[in-house]
Amino acid sequence: MWMEQLQTGRKAALMELTPTWAEAARSPDAWPLPWGRTAQHPSLLNTCMNASCKTSWLRLWRRRNVPRFEGQWACSQECMRVLIEQAVERELGDGTPLEPKKHKHRIPLGLLMLSQGWITQEQLRKALEAQREAGGKARIGAWLMRQAGLSEEQVTRALSMQWGCPVLSLTGHQPEAVSTLIPRILLDTYGMVPLRNGSSRLAYLAFEDRMDSTVALAVERMSGIHIESGVVTASQFMRVHERMMGAAFPKTQLMEVKSSSMVAREIAAVIERVRPHQTKLVRMHRYFWLRLWRTPAPALSVSGSQAGPRGLVPRIHQVEDVLIRLQPED
Repeated sequence: MWMEQLQTGRKAALMELTPTWAEAARSPDAWPLPWGRTAQHPSLLNTCMNASCKTSWLRLWRRRNVPRFEGQWACSQECMRVLIEQAVERELGDGTPLEPKKHKHRIPLGLLMLSQGWITQEQLRKALEAQREAGGKARIGAWLMRQAGLSEEQVTRALSMQWGCPVLSLTGHQPEAVSTLIPRILLDTYGMVPLRNGSSRLAYLAFEDRMDSTVALAVERMSGIHIESGVVTASQFMRVHERMMGAAFPKTQLMEVKSSSMVAREIAAVIERVRPHQTKLVRMHRYFWLRLWRTPAPALSVSGSQAGPRGLVPRIHQVEDVLIRLQPED
């Protein structure tokens, strides 16, 4: 009798400790699955990640291995649309304005150069007066180059001090090596050029005079590479930016919508049509940037951040970009 009670107790304790299939699929720290796999490795036991899903479908029973959205699998188009709507709300809820705001520096550029002894008070006064008479055309640095004889390198140095960033070198820049980091349209819209320094974990964004932390953060989130921003001289930027625009980029689709609900609808339609192995969504001011991997991409967590090695720049045939510009009606 006591032997039967002991066996019954062991069986009950084992049932309490053993997770359900759904729990094993959702939890990264779950026990090993029956055939020896753990949840850290890809398996057939992926449950629908829509929290409001009523079916509790497992991938084992549903012939829908792709598409995947930000590391998440959904059992149907309806559940996938819910995941996309949540991601769109997340991007709009971060407080970033649709239009970049003009940055107000603590020390104006002219005063900074005056403090360095590069110009005199009279030279600064005349440059500001000329800029005002011209209706604000051209920046103060250009007027000081014209009237006070400052070099382009001095103005760029002053900009780097003002922004607290390095002056970048464009020596050896290869547009084709970085053309898959950012779509051509975004490079042209926000005036930047991507650079690499040979490290797989770091890339630079070169700006002519205005840096945008929102843009840099969006690139970092999409690529999984740490992004540092810096400035270059205006003449260098124009030459390199022109070469960059002539490089080959991944296929990009551009569309314009008037509401966030339309953004989610368009994204859902694209994902169901392309059925990518992986996708990621970030916002860069007015632009929602959706990247689709045609081939298996590095593993992404449910939140969309890369779980595997960082700094893997995709090849041009591996990815496709969709840019959706949000233009609400006045």
